Amino acid sequence: MKIRPLFTICMLLSATIYVPSAAAESGLFCHGMQDEQPQDRAQLAEITAKSYFFDYRYPDDWNENPKLENGHLQQGRSYLIAGDRLVVGPEQRGYRCGYYINGKGIQTANWIKADTLRVLSDVTPADWRGVWTSNDSHRQLKITSRQAVYQFIGGGRDPSRIGTIFPFTVPANQQDALLIAPQPTDAPCELKLHRLGEYLIITNGESCGLINANPDGVLRKR
Repeated sequence: MKIRPLFTICMLLSATIYVPSAAAESGLFCHGMQDEQPQDRAQLAEITAKSYFFDYRYPDDWNENPKLENGHLQQGRSYLIAGDRLVVGPEQRGYRCGYYINGKGIQTANWIKADTLRVLSDVTPADWRGVWTSNDSHRQLKITSRQAVYQFIGGGRDPSRIGTIFPFTVPANQQDALLIAPQPTDAPCELKLHRLGEYLIITNGESCGLINANPDGVLRKR
């Protein structure tokens, strides 16, 4: 596996931890073409041959002709090799928005050629319990048999680390689970978890009502 250069809002969401840090990107998102990637259509895929990540370049006459389809994709320096696994969005113009997280938790997200990967199905999901992380621990979810502690970096001018503790019971469903903040809270904060092999997708962060912070994200089991 290689890649080249390239809450505690606490138990009742009552306490927030602030640690200055860089803003983290949200869930399945790659610039260009269709900016919004439907996370409920994300899939697990495996690279079949050396495959580079591509940057989307907006057209030079963007102000006069603001259409995403007029841009082009330019090969970057980061690449994956056969056997690497990643989360991908729907195919667009022969490419897929791909999210890869290496063993150190460092994330790379960009466009990748659809014909250099194969979509995997019926992959056994990793155990719910343990540590899930992304982007060098900018997002980290630690699950035990009784609770889930989720920490992520907020946005805005002064990014902060936000953490929440949710009660957790291992669900019967093999792929999906809910993290629901105990009541009473200022917001219901009901996060949806979906497992794709060793990857985990967190959605519905808007339910938490956080300003300049998005809990949604793609994580990988450490």
